[in-house]
Amino acid sequence: MNLKKIAVLSVVAGLLGAAAEAQTFNYNTGDLLLGFRTPSAPQDVVVDIGAASIYSSTTVPITISGNYFTSSQLSTAGIDMNNLFFSVFADSASDDLWITRMRSDNNTQTTPWIAGNIFAQGPTAGRIESIANGAIDNSGSTGSSSTAVLVPANFNAGGSDISYTVGIGANRNFGNTFQGIAEGNTQSGFTSGSTSLILDLYELDTARAGQAGTFLGDFELAPNGTLTFDPVTVPEPTSWATFGLGALLLGAVRKFRRKQ
Repeated sequence: MNLKKIAVLSVVAGLLGAAAEAQTFNYNTGDLLLGFRTPSAPQDVVVDIGAASIYSSTTVPITISGNYFTSSQLSTAGIDMNNLFFSVFADSASDDLWITRMRSDNNTQTTPWIAGNIFAQGPTAGRIESIANGAIDNSGSTGSSSTAVLVPANFNAGGSDISYTVGIGANRNFGNTFQGIAEGNTQSGFTSGSTSLILDLYELDTARAGQAGTFLGDFELAPNGTLTFDPVTVPEPTSWATFGLGALLLGAVRKFRRKQ
């Protein structure tokens, strides 16, 4: 084999190897995105944790950490668990939104976000898609996977492809397009404490403009780095049956007392 053929084969092998190493970000509109950042870190981590419909229908907790991202990816990005900012968000083709809100009291659900029409929610939906595009652009970066991408914190390709830091903005409300702060953040000493950080997830349907968003459950970040989604509790069928039987018995007792 001559040197020319060897050189061509080497180039082809290199391209194939690069293609095999790079993994396309597995994102579709309607997927929930999880954004991690630390203000001083050189990179963000954007994670696709699956379709929003999964989280609106699940009846069991979902473990996010270890399945969709790893602690080593956060470390590679320079993200500090003791100064961590993160949120979960999504949009649909019709500009429905899914946005988190941080609890100040772990035992009390937050006040729901209020749904808006497509004109009110469209700018936020566009911002979310731009964050997704930024992750897709950087899906071949070192340390990235098909579900978690390391993106330069200052990445901005004309506004339509941006990092999570740029997308969430200085006021933490998707560049002033959303009604409030979507992020939660840890404090110094978080990892040595015992108190988790909890973010409630709300679905904002444009067809229900002006009404409170639907509470789907919460994301709980433990000091050991475990992130779990806990769905809203729905009574089991047997619980409903017991409740119904109790109501019938109570009604019968009241009726008997009236006769007496």
